Amino acid sequence: MKDATTIQIELDNFLKINGYTLQYFSEQSGINVGTLSRIVNGNRPISMEQLDRLTSGMGLEEGTLYDLFVDDFFVHHSLNWRRLRPFLLRCAELKKHGCIQKILSHLLEDLKQIPNIFITAEIMYENGWKEAAAILYSCVVETEKYQHAERLAISQYRLFQLSLGSDTTINLRAAIKFEPYKDRIPLHFRLDALLLLANIAFTLQDWTKMEDIADELLALAQFVYSDKKLKEEDTFRTERHLVVYYGQGYLIKSSALEHQGRYEEAKEYIYGYADLSWFEDLDDEGVKEVKKFKLFAEANLYNINLLTGNFEGLNKFLTKYPHEVLPSSVIILMAANKYHVRVDKILDHLFGLIRAHKNNYYHEANYTNRYINFYYQLALYQLSGREKEGIDNILRSLQISIKVNNTGRILDCISLYEKHKRLCTNEQKLTYEKMIKEANHNEKVISFIDVTNQS
Repeated sequence: MKDATTIQIELDNFLKINGYTLQYFSEQSGINVGTLSRIVNGNRPISMEQLDRLTSGMGLEEGTLYDLFVDDFFVHHSLNWRRLRPFLLRCAELKKHGCIQKILSHLLEDLKQIPNIFITAEIMYENGWKEAAAILYSCVVETEKYQHAERLAISQYRLFQLSLGSDTTINLRAAIKFEPYKDRIPLHFRLDALLLLANIAFTLQDWTKMEDIADELLALAQFVYSDKKLKEEDTFRTERHLVVYYGQGYLIKSSALEHQGRYEEAKEYIYGYADLSWFEDLDDEGVKEVKKFKLFAEANLYNINLLTGNFEGLNKFLTKYPHEVLPSSVIILMAANKYHVRVDKILDHLFGLIRAHKNNYYHEANYTNRYINFYYQLALYQLSGREKEGIDNILRSLQISIKVNNTGRILDCISLYEKHKRLCTNEQKLTYEKMIKEANHNEKVISFIDVTNQS
């Protein structure tokens, strides 16, 4: 018999304390008695399945013996990925991140293990075990000695994806960190990466950056579309149908131009995605996407009409395109504020539609950003005659902006509030002061608020 492992000792003590025979425990755990005997005597390494059965048979919580398994694995056995990978995946499933870190500390004694660590990270990512995958991707990033290795670039991309959330500043930092690796990742990943980068540029209102990303996305989608061999490769797997990336290239470009007031140029790009029925290899999903782009084009052309002062058919438009009501409501209010047109009669209609139609196609951060802009534009509109409601909507926009750390809009809201402070009720002043105090817990916001309050 070899030197006893810690799991052997635990099992032996358990059997003695409870007076169990191997036969009885075999029936309790579901492990063959012969296999169990060899495990107890140290003549057989424990598999992942057997470890979980041992744990269950001993009446312990799932994963209780995992730390001991790690100790035993590296002390008593040579490295075997056929045994180690299932264990790592099980740790990821049970969120045993401490065990994963412990394993990595052993593995990194030999940098030749990096390829297998990366492969395991990808499996974790595909299974949705994002926190565990991030631990492994970070390990690859920190230890990969070949700086131009594709797995390093992919690991940076995965960490970028996993970092994204509602916090605008965190998203920006993640984008800055990832961008140097953007051109090193495979083309199918790059298409999705460009969509994510465009979303971040939109929330930051960086229209020039959006234009650049749109140009790159459109060029890449056109290249892939024209390369039939590339599309047929088994490794070329995009998250969406290729028509989405092609159409989004035009849509993102038109949006960036629209926000810069370059309306005629924006129209040309809207026409670029208005009818994509000619696109080859459209399956059912592709056809659905083409229909969506047609809807977006019709809605966005109407938005440009609004922004150039044409308010005809407004109620008809809102009835026809209820799913576009939130972005269109922002445009309606912007146009009303720009041309001093009253749209009071449709505001109640807008509120009802916005409540009825939640997020339907837009990235989470963009969706939140649209609410921020909606309340801000509504506040501007209401400050001419409905001041109390206007102040309430400044505070709504400020509250969401602080929550997602949209520092640009925080500044806008604070400036607008201070400009109309004399119109505030005592309750509104207290609400504002409470928001500022809460925001001061966020170091990213402090400098903006302090500077404003000192002015």
